[in-house]
Amino acid sequence: MKRMKIEDVFPEMPERMGLAGKQFYALTVNVDAARQLGRQMDLPFAEQDPDGNVCMAGAEEVLPAYRMTFNKRDLVEYIYACFGGDGLPDGMVERDWEFPVPESAEDFWRRIGK
Repeated sequence: MKRMKIEDVFPEMPERMGLAGKQFYALTVNVDAARQLGRQMDLPFAEQDPDGNVCMAGAEEVLPAYRMTFNKRDLVEYIYACFGGDGLPDGMVERDWEFPVPESAEDFWRRIGK
């Protein structure tokens, strides 16, 4: 299974930081790395959540099989799930840690529990 470093996706991340806090969501995503990840699982990366869009394709209520894209929030949740979620020893991750690249969109959604 292919792997990717956290720092590849979030290049501005400090050496070590808490994964569960809002600070992780505030980091800038390397769009090229996110798109590369999306190509691996045939699921495009959406740079922004659609605001005011009547389309429900990205809504939480929509079954994963019908989701057509993933976004930054989904990516953070996936990385969080890869490192055991609440089971992290001190709630911290390091930027050079590697996470598995999902082989399919189904694997991605299953890992984050959606």
